Amino acid sequence: MKNLLKGHINSVIRKGICLGSIIIVILSFSGCFLIPKEEVVIAPPLKEPPKVKYDYIEAKKGTIERKITCTGYFVSIKQSDLSFKAKGGYLKKVYVKSGDIVKKGDLLAEIDPGEIENQIKLQEINLKKAQIVYNEKLKSEGNAVQNNKNGKQMAALDLEAERLKLNGLRSDYEKTKLYAPIDGTVDYVLSLNEGQFIDAYKTLIRIADTTNLQLQYSEDKIFSFQSGMKVEVTIGIKTYDGEVVRTPSDLPADADEDSKKSIRISVKNMPQDVKIGEKALITLRLDKKENAIVLPKNLIHNLGSRNFVQVLANGIREECDVELGLETDTEVEIVKGLAEGDKIIK
Repeated sequence: MKNLLKGHINSVIRKGICLGSIIIVILSFSGCFLIPKEEVVIAPPLKEPPKVKYDYIEAKKGTIERKITCTGYFVSIKQSDLSFKAKGGYLKKVYVKSGDIVKKGDLLAEIDPGEIENQIKLQEINLKKAQIVYNEKLKSEGNAVQNNKNGKQMAALDLEAERLKLNGLRSDYEKTKLYAPIDGTVDYVLSLNEGQFIDAYKTLIRIADTTNLQLQYSEDKIFSFQSGMKVEVTIGIKTYDGEVVRTPSDLPADADEDSKKSIRISVKNMPQDVKIGEKALITLRLDKKENAIVLPKNLIHNLGSRNFVQVLANGIREECDVELGLETDTEVEIVKGLAEGDKIIK
C-alpha cells in the first residue's frame, strides 16, 4: 500500500513537470508575438548631386573707345556790356528786353539827366547872344582901327567859349543814354525798376552779335581739352566738325573768372538758324582700340595689384589673371590672359 501511494505521487509530480514545461514553451512563443518587431531601415538610393550652373559670357573681340561726351551752349564771339560810365543816376527808362533784336545806334536806356536839359537851353541862348555880338563887331567901323580889331577878336573868343560850353553840356546829356554799339540781340538786361539808382560802370544791358557764334563748355571736364583738338558737335540729329579754339591756359592772368572756367569750340558749316543759348552735344575722342577682347568692367575682380576674372573650364570655375589695357567707364580691354571664346562667369 505504501509503495502504491508513493508511485502515485511520483506519477503526479512527473505530469506536473511536463505540464509546466509545456506552459513555459507556449509562453515563450507568445512573448515573441507580443514584443514589436524592430523595423529594418533601408538606406535611400544614392542620387547624383545636381550640377552647378554658371551664368557666363564668351570673350569676343570688338572695339573699345575712350571718349568724353558733354553738353555745351552757343555764345556770341562778339558782345558788348553796356553801362553808364560818366556817372551813376536814377534809371529813367529801359527800352529793350532780353531777346530783342537791335541795330547799331538804337537807344536802349537812359538815366534822369537832371538839370542838364535846362542848362543846354540856357547855353544855347548864351551862344546866340555871343553870335550877335560877334556879328556886330564885324559890321562896326571906326577911326580906332586897332581897338576895332581887338573887339572883333574878343567877340570871337567869347563866341567860341559859349560854343564849347554848349558842346560840353550836350556831351554830358548824351552820357545819360545808352545806344547799341553793334547790330545784335539783347542777351541780358539787369533787373532794375525805373527810378532806382544805378552805379557807374554797372552792366545794365548786354548786346550779342548773333552772326558769329561759338560753342562754350564750362564744367568739370574742361582740362581734358586743348587748343587745336578736333571734336564732333551734334546739333539736333546732325553732326558737324568742330575745333577747340580757346582753353583756360590760353587766357591772360587778368581774364575774367567765367572765361577761366570754360572752353570755346568753333563749329564748321553749322546751321544759320542756331541761336544764342542753344545746346549741342560735344564728343572728344581720346583713344580707340579695334579687334581687341573687351569685357564689361564689372567682371574684373581686384585683389591688391592683381586683376583676375572667373572662367568656366571643363565645367569647373577657375580664377584667371588678366592684364588690362584701355578702359572706359563701362568696359575694359584685356591685353593678356584670355582668348576669344573663353567663358567668363558673370
